[in-house]
Amino acid sequence: MPPKKTAPATKTVVKPYVPPADTTIYVKAIFSPGDVKHLDYDKCHIRFNKTDSIISRLCTHYSITMHVEYKRTDGYTILWHFDKIIPGAGFDRQSPFRNAIEKMMEGVEVEVMIDTAGAYVQTDNWFVTKNQLTHKIDSMKSVFKNDTTAQKYIKKLYAIVNTKDIIEPLVVEQATLYFSVYGKYINQKQGAHTSCGMVDIFGGDPFEAYGQITIDTLNRKAKTMSLSWHQGVDKKEAHDIVKKALNLQARINNRPLPTDADIPQVDVYEDYKLSFNFRTTWFTHITYSKVTTNGKAGEHDTIDMVLH
Repeated sequence: MPPKKTAPATKTVVKPYVPPADTTIYVKAIFSPGDVKHLDYDKCHIRFNKTDSIISRLCTHYSITMHVEYKRTDGYTILWHFDKIIPGAGFDRQSPFRNAIEKMMEGVEVEVMIDTAGAYVQTDNWFVTKNQLTHKIDSMKSVFKNDTTAQKYIKKLYAIVNTKDIIEPLVVEQATLYFSVYGKYINQKQGAHTSCGMVDIFGGDPFEAYGQITIDTLNRKAKTMSLSWHQGVDKKEAHDIVKKALNLQARINNRPLPTDADIPQVDVYEDYKLSFNFRTTWFTHITYSKVTTNGKAGEHDTIDMVLH
């Protein structure tokens, strides 16, 4: 009796999810181990006075590789590698030590853990990253052994690297920004309300920031969408937090308590523009702007990320 014929196996094709009209979108990562993406990252830090005249402007270009190492039951592990760092506008080409500090992260890698949706969770194997940074400082110590000013600063760098709460946020700054919208629910009409804590530059409690994410465009044919995210601090809450911090500093230093006229009016606001691809579930372009003012002067940070 001839064997029964069986139907050929069919390959399951996972189609990219594109939400129907008038619904809430869940921004979720669907990555595969072995995925590799390259990120060009340009950052500028501008200081200005109360008349908005620029005091200084420093810009740096980063080339970064993201490698999806593992898919875990609770998310993914991404190897974040700093391939190349190029100090740009504002850096003194005649100051090798200053440029060496700016390029200290070059060649360093950190394992970034994200959850099942793609939101940043924490770093993994931090001791590996810490050892890489320590070796970088060891090298600078040797190269600039005859520079007394550099040697004093290098001692501070060792202390910073050995304090995880200080160095880790600096190392993962780009990663936390890139994965910041993953895991959020965004309604096509109403958007999404957000809240988070911003660092208080006066050393007090974090400023509570409130914001709104909106969908600017949703292209079903191209399977892409663009988002805007605006958020800022509550000025009254910021005033109270700064006053509390300055009062504490005055008591510690045995100085008169500041009056309301002495309390700077702090304002912080952030703006994001993000482009998302439903086929790959990666963000392809992110721009970020943060302005901080205190009534007398301010700072403006800009970031531009392009995925390849």
